[in-house]
Amino acid sequence: MVYPTAWLEGMSVIIVEIAGARAMAPFFGTSLQVWTAQITVTLLFLALGYGLGGRLARRIGRGTLAMLFAVAGLWLCAYPLMRTPAFDFVSTHLNVPIGSLVGAALLFGVPLLMLGAVSPVLIAYIDARRHAGAGSAAGRLFFTNTLGGLAGGWLTAFVLVPYCSLRWSLVVTGVVLLTLGIVWVLANGSRATPAVIAMLLVGVAIALLFRPPRHMTDRFGTSIEVLAAHQSGIGLLQVMDYPTSRMLLINGVIQGEMNRATRRTVEDFVQDLNLLSFSHHPGATTALVLGCGAGLLPKELALRGLKVTVVDIEPRIVDLARRFFDLPPQVDVEVADARAFLRRDNHQYDLIFLDTYASESVPWYLLTAESIAEMKQRLNPGGRLLINSVSFADSTDLPLARMEAGVLSSFAQAKVYSEQALDENPTELTNVTLVAGDGPLEAHMRVPSEEFSMTSLAKIVANEKPATVRAASTTDDRSDLDSLESAVRLRWRTMIWASMPSDLLWD
Repeated sequence: MVYPTAWLEGMSVIIVEIAGARAMAPFFGTSLQVWTAQITVTLLFLALGYGLGGRLARRIGRGTLAMLFAVAGLWLCAYPLMRTPAFDFVSTHLNVPIGSLVGAALLFGVPLLMLGAVSPVLIAYIDARRHAGAGSAAGRLFFTNTLGGLAGGWLTAFVLVPYCSLRWSLVVTGVVLLTLGIVWVLANGSRATPAVIAMLLVGVAIALLFRPPRHMTDRFGTSIEVLAAHQSGIGLLQVMDYPTSRMLLINGVIQGEMNRATRRTVEDFVQDLNLLSFSHHPGATTALVLGCGAGLLPKELALRGLKVTVVDIEPRIVDLARRFFDLPPQVDVEVADARAFLRRDNHQYDLIFLDTYASESVPWYLLTAESIAEMKQRLNPGGRLLINSVSFADSTDLPLARMEAGVLSSFAQAKVYSEQALDENPTELTNVTLVAGDGPLEAHMRVPSEEFSMTSLAKIVANEKPATVRAASTTDDRSDLDSLESAVRLRWRTMIWASMPSDLLWD
């Protein structure tokens, strides 16, 4: 029993670590700070668990191992009940780095503490019953435990996340640990048997009876219906219907919004990209869109008559774009990482759009000088690169300066178009579009068709300014965008916390 137990314990630790970070994503995002918080909590509570296990190993009771597994298992089974209140509280009172650290400790500290205590107790169990040397016992046990961790990582990445709800993944892990506690309590004839069995029944009851809501109203009294909710490689994907619009969310952040009556986008940034691309290259016939989202930008380009290719790393988001947002069948879709696609693709395009937001984050390696150079290689002569970004209203923040420098490291010219802020608050978030190309870079005052007004284009062009090199560009070897953009992400998350009902952020 000892080595299968060590294997399952190692597997459970990795499942909790990876699934725990994903559980926080709808509340705190997937930035480097959030992953660091989860890793910190994992290592801290495992270390405390090793210390606790060392003390328990001095005198092992018949129910020691059983209770360690039972407490860890019951805590994980209670995840559906604790998750929203805990994350709501910490997100309301703390910022993203500290809130994610405290939230991870509240939700996953206890099971990690109990699981950390298991290995020292198992080593003492081997030594007491088989009279093996402590070093030999520890070596074999940690070998088995680590293999279990490897299995847990692969299981989570390739089975649990793509095909199971995160809630079920954690609760079933809790039930497995409770069952392991039952096995040990029965094997040792402990008096704790009734207590562990009761814990198992409670855990199973939570798993069977808890159902996340799919209909509710937001904080403004607006009715919301969740049409789809799935975990994916990039986070929690959700499609939600409001009375007049339909939205795609990734980890609680709106990635696209469509008018349910007209089936067309209501997002300003999509219209900005569409109008600016036509204004800067009216004769374009081909377009490459890096990042699918709800598919609203590719749909607008296809309606304009362009041959459009979309690249997205997540197949499920493409499926949602087809099913719920009418991504046209004539739009070609490649499921691949954008950077890997650029290296192997041998086609040329008139327009390339970089719009790879997953929640509030853009993969840093798509904004380095080397990545921009690879995009330029895929452009026809006279082609244009358009980048969608988000910045503070004053547009002087360092992340934007890094992007401007990266674009100008490959292109002769670039222009920056910032949306007009709603108020005078300098911390107001606005969409920013960068347009880059070689040769004359001028926005012609022309629109694709009569459905677009010249007023809209004039409003965009009114905030035009040339990109400048006022900071060093990021590179594949050195990029600080994750840390520099933390203020923007924090502001974005604060806006989400103020409006989105957290009870809906379930898969």
